Amino acid sequence: MVMWKKIKNRISFVWYVYSLDKSQLATTLFDVFVLVFSILDWRSITGRPSLILVFLGVLFNFLWQIYNVMSHFKFLKKEDPNNPLTSLLEAESKGYEDIMVDPQVEGYIVDPKLGVMVNSKVDEVLRNPNITIEPVLSTKKRNNTETYIKEYKDTLLKFLNHKLYDVSMKGGKFTNDKKVCLASELYDISGKYQWRINKGGYFDGYLTNFIYTQFVGGNYYKLYPPMNMTNASIKRLTDSDFSDHIGISTLLLMKNDQVLVCKQGGNASYSPNRFVPSGSGSMDYADYQRDADIRSMIIRASERELFEETSLKGKITKEQLGISTSVLTFFRDMERGGKPEFCCLSRTNLSYDYLSDSLAPEEAEIEKKGIKSFSFTDEKLWREEILPNASLPLKMCYMAAYKEIMGKDFVWEE
Repeated sequence: MVMWKKIKNRISFVWYVYSLDKSQLATTLFDVFVLVFSILDWRSITGRPSLILVFLGVLFNFLWQIYNVMSHFKFLKKEDPNNPLTSLLEAESKGYEDIMVDPQVEGYIVDPKLGVMVNSKVDEVLRNPNITIEPVLSTKKRNNTETYIKEYKDTLLKFLNHKLYDVSMKGGKFTNDKKVCLASELYDISGKYQWRINKGGYFDGYLTNFIYTQFVGGNYYKLYPPMNMTNASIKRLTDSDFSDHIGISTLLLMKNDQVLVCKQGGNASYSPNRFVPSGSGSMDYADYQRDADIRSMIIRASERELFEETSLKGKITKEQLGISTSVLTFFRDMERGGKPEFCCLSRTNLSYDYLSDSLAPEEAEIEKKGIKSFSFTDEKLWREEILPNASLPLKMCYMAAYKEIMGKDFVWEE
């Protein structure tokens, strides 16, 4: 199974490299066609020296094309502990207050402690069931992201290769899944709210949002992303060249105010050894529904992640769980270049005791016994055990749920 994951990871990487240069792909496919035709008609070719030279030329060109693609794997092919992916925030003793925000970004409040940008007006719209938010497909921002990645692909692909080997060694999955990206700020046209979205890929998000505050550090060099927190500010979603694929998270609130959280394993790709929400991930393009309210897409994606990560999928249905999910808040993750995130709350009348036998995660990223249940109202336990090791999505989900249920803001420090 691990070997098959590695193969799929590499295939996804190679195909992505080709996608950045369509002419290279076309040339390779033409070479393959000529080579196959030549092999099938080998007798005719061997009788004509000029055709043999053409065949050898095509063969050499084909091998050269393959070499150019595979050469990207040379960088850090053998994972070197002296060349880790390192946080700029930690390495240079910087804080979230050092991350620049473009002056044109309006309506947000920056929280330098959590490293988020929040927008109360957007949350008011999200929480109002009488307001429809229409997703509008757009291609402009997608084109900007592709232009940026292609321009700096020689540097960016080294980061992608680094992550590929890191995840593959841990037996994880790292493929270019299709995602839904947020292409604009929420806007109002004559009382009708809309959000522009576009189709993107996970690799695009990694090469723009995820490495915004990262660099590859070594004994003799440091490799920085072309656009990082030291030279590029977080822009409006409308103006950003970053992919900005949509992150989604949800907390499962069960009977007797019990809430479900998961503990990531040490080999997790993101937030290792940290507590995460009951379901957390990103919106797949398959979650997109034409003419649907964008909240229904967010809820669909968050419930999918909930069922997958807790292993409830295939063991209990949504109807049996009696789940009801609502979108509570929106924020932008500053550490990931302003990546958009939504937090939800999923309610069920079932108890943890009833569900516990079905909660055995199969995903490698979740610890074998990493699913835990705690009383939502037990603030002392949350403060002492959970929050010190909580991921950002869990912190934001908990704050939003606390306000929804308790009717007041959660105070981080008493």
